[in-house]
Amino acid sequence: MAKAKILIVDDSKAMVDALVELLASKGYVVVTVATGSDALSAAQREKPDLILLDIAIPGLDGFMVGGKLKQDETTKDIPIIMLTAHAGHEEQLRAVEEAGAADFVAKPFRVDVLMEKIEGVLGGRPPGVSN
Repeated sequence: MAKAKILIVDDSKAMVDALVELLASKGYVVVTVATGSDALSAAQREKPDLILLDIAIPGLDGFMVGGKLKQDETTKDIPIIMLTAHAGHEEQLRAVEEAGAADFVAKPFRVDVLMEKIEGVLGGRPPGVSN
């Protein structure tokens, strides 16, 4: 069986390294990029099962990337979890929804909360099972 694939879009090396280590240890295949334009290309090329998308990334921000992914026929059904350091702001939460994200996680996050959201968005599938 193919393993579920997660695309991480974040320009913080420390955050990417931590997420890669966590997700790989849980059995997920992980692909990483650091910019909005790279995220769009990687989503089409890699066809991930889920995208973890930071809002504050170089070039196109996470909101723009999410909107473009949801408008593209080949990527519109890929669920997105946005990562944000400003989850308490109501405007930001509304923008997360408008960008087509299935959920969001506030930074810094608790690992159990992140994993619960990832597993929830992936429909409860274990990491070793893909569509």
